[in-house]
Amino acid sequence: MAGSGKDTPRQRMIGIMYLVLTAMLALQVKNTVLDKFIDIDNSLQESMVSARSDNQKIINGMEKSIEKRGNRAEDLKVMEQAEEVIGETDKIIQMITEMRAEMVKVSGGKDEDGHYVKADEEDEVMNVALGTMEGAKSGKAYELERLLNAYSERISDYDSVLQIPKLALGASEISRYKNEDGQKTKDFAELNFEETPMVAALAVLSDIQNKVSRVESKALGVLSEKVGAKDLVFDEIIAVVAPESRYVTAGTPYQARVYVAAHSTAANPSMSSNVGNIHVLEDGSGELKFTASASDFDKQGYAKRVWTGSVKLRTPKGDTILQIREEYTVVKPNIKISSASVQALYRNCGNDLDVQVPELGVNYNPVFNASGATVQTTGQKGLIKIIPTGSKVSLVVKNNGATIGIETFRVKKVPHPSLVLLGSGKKLDLARGGATPRRINVKAIPDEDFAEFLPKDARYRVTQIEVILARGTTAAKRQTFNSGKVELREFARDARKGDRLVIEVKKVERLNYLNQRETVRMEMPVFSYSITAI
Repeated sequence: MAGSGKDTPRQRMIGIMYLVLTAMLALQVKNTVLDKFIDIDNSLQESMVSARSDNQKIINGMEKSIEKRGNRAEDLKVMEQAEEVIGETDKIIQMITEMRAEMVKVSGGKDEDGHYVKADEEDEVMNVALGTMEGAKSGKAYELERLLNAYSERISDYDSVLQIPKLALGASEISRYKNEDGQKTKDFAELNFEETPMVAALAVLSDIQNKVSRVESKALGVLSEKVGAKDLVFDEIIAVVAPESRYVTAGTPYQARVYVAAHSTAANPSMSSNVGNIHVLEDGSGELKFTASASDFDKQGYAKRVWTGSVKLRTPKGDTILQIREEYTVVKPNIKISSASVQALYRNCGNDLDVQVPELGVNYNPVFNASGATVQTTGQKGLIKIIPTGSKVSLVVKNNGATIGIETFRVKKVPHPSLVLLGSGKKLDLARGGATPRRINVKAIPDEDFAEFLPKDARYRVTQIEVILARGTTAAKRQTFNSGKVELREFARDARKGDRLVIEVKKVERLNYLNQRETVRMEMPVFSYSITAI
């Protein structure tokens, strides 16, 4: 009942959609995300129109009730107040409609196909909402703020039950923002329209229109009770479905309320559907929830679906069965992958991926599997390590049992390191030669890009070399070392001018992200250094 303090299903739906809108504003805006703002705006506009249509029905009911009660003066006074509520609401709805039109216009309007020319425009939207002079607070959002809060006070004056809170709040008045750096000092206009893409601003305005419609509905509900409009006997019974949104991202729940219009809770209806159980609540409404899924998305990422159901209602004349057919649209979610190297993965390496689906929000509970690779989870939602074993990897992302999408990656072989010969910390001049070095170090240098992308997999060392002191065609001295860094004092002692040091690399190992060693299969170089001085 209006005025009881309980939100209607539509009101709860709008609240949830506003949370989705707030979350999406925090995301990095891409074209696909802008499309979702358009979907939310369209859905909010539909809800607002529907709510105001219902409010007009309340007015019509009041008129009939007043007429039946003999057009008493006190009832006519209440009717006058109800019409004032409608008029005050009209002013705000009209102003917001004009703001929407101006924002669309300054951002380029629509093209011949009806699409917004610059859906992501921010500066012109800020000029409309905040004004062109910084700090002047001359934009239309400030006028809207004054009108909204005056509206709250005006409606609250009609009845003590109607204690309507402020509709236009600054960040300091909102718990989730009042302690947040970068947000807590913003006023209503800045919080909602600063650096906001045009289509997101439209969705914000639509949400405000819905809040105003809710206040209008609450006020009319309280006023209608004073003239007995709640006691009207309806002569038609229909089943009504109120989905939270007709656009549902794959992998997220589709939720709806099913109502029997003009229904008394004593009727005790039973409800069923082809997509899952409908739970009948104490107030006689039904609650439906199922996971939306699809694979036949069109080019825009939409897939049309229909669910059907029935409501069995007991009446004095016997059981009545009402049929339900409800359309909804499954929206293909966008898989966002972050990685140091996302176009290709390295074989037998721990490639870190951050796989997120922003549209799913708190409903994101991913499960991953892959062909051509093994997948390791990290305990953090969406963060995985993928170890390719083949030449191509197909990563399947599922959420609540529904496949969200498949991402394909090329697989690169780990590039071979470069081997350099150092003597006493400096690169030896193999072309000119010189005195016999007292120590040498053969270092394995990883590929620069590979080391940048996967530093934990790009750790190399030379683990075996053979050193020969060559004199003519014979070996004056030969020794194998199980390291790339060795002392050559004995070689220096035996060396003669004209001899050569021949260093042959026998083995190179790579230490991977698990600190496991693997032998590098590559062509091993042979270094030759001429001893030209003793």
